[in-house]
Formats: sequence, C-alpha cells, structure tokens
Amino acid sequence: TVNMLNNALGGLINLRYKHYLLKRIEKMSGTDVLTGLYNRRGFCAEYERLTESNANGGLSLAVIMCDLDGLKYINDNFGHEEGDNAIHVAACALKSACPPEAVCTRFGGDEMMVVYTCGEDCGSVRDRFAEYLDKYNSESGKPYTVAASMGIYIAPKGEFHDFEELVKKSDTLMYAEKKRRKAER
Repeated sequence: TVNMLNNALGGLINLRYKHYLLKRIEKMSGTDVLTGLYNRRGFCAEYERLTESNANGGLSLAVIMCDLDGLKYINDNFGHEEGDNAIHVAACALKSACPPEAVCTRFGGDEMMVVYTCGEDCGSVRDRFAEYLDKYNSESGKPYTVAASMGIYIAPKGEFHDFEELVKKSDTLMYAEKKRRKAER
C-alpha cells in the first residue's frame, strides 16, 4: 500500500513538473530574449486574445510603432553590446509607458510595436516614454543618448480587422516623427 501511494504521488509530482516545464517552454518560445517583450509568435497569440475579448467593438485600438534613433551610430561607435543595451532600455521604456494589458512586441531589429484597447482617452504614452528615456539618459553615464521615434494610431471602434493596414498607418506616423526629429537636430 505504501509503495502504491509512493508511486501515485511520484507520478502526480512528475506530471505537475512536466506541466510546469511545458508552460515555461511555451512562454520562452513566445518571448524575445533581449527585451522580454513578445516575439512575433507570442504577439500573434496575444493579439488574437485581445481582439476576441473586444469582439463587440466596444473599445478603440491603439497601435504604436516605435523605432530607435541612431542605433547604427551606437553600434558603430560603442559596440553591439551597447546597441543591445539601447534596444533593451527602449523596450523597458515602452513597457513602462503602456497600460498593463498592452501587448508589447519586438517587431524586428530595433522596431517595437504595442497594441492595446482603450476608451476615448488613451492616455499619454508618448510623454511617459520620453520621461523614462530622459531619466535613463541623465542617470546612465553612457556616452550616447537612447532615443526613439514613435507613431501612434488610434483605430476607431471596430476598425481592427485589417491588422496590416493598422501597422502601416502607425508606421507612417512613426517615420513622419523620425523625419521631424532628424530635421530638428
């Protein structure tokens, strides 16, 4: 009887540990290692969940594209480790500036994207993002500045069926800001 209970308990522990490992593997396969944000695989699953939970179209959708400014300069002059640091800092700033339910992803290279549902007022993500980077730049002691351009498109209620179009609109806004910021330097 003791052996039977021991075997049953051992099997249960084994099963729970396998379940835990599968969950960890699933999370790791959907997350970008450098930034801790979702990768495209993880993003697709979360985007589906987000749109399904707002299927009745009750809320608007904020789509944010963000791209680092001057990453090539940082990589060429201070090394790729510092470039990775800049990407990581921008990801932390983005995550910190967005609401907790936002789906943040590393879209590629130094481009990041955020999607979240919002009511009429989507808040001041851009300001919180800039404040985070300003604070980092003033305290880091790094010989370079981490900066990024951001395009924010707020899709009207129910308009998020064509995801590619939403990305294109926020991307256009982001490149307009990047161009404006370059002209100011």
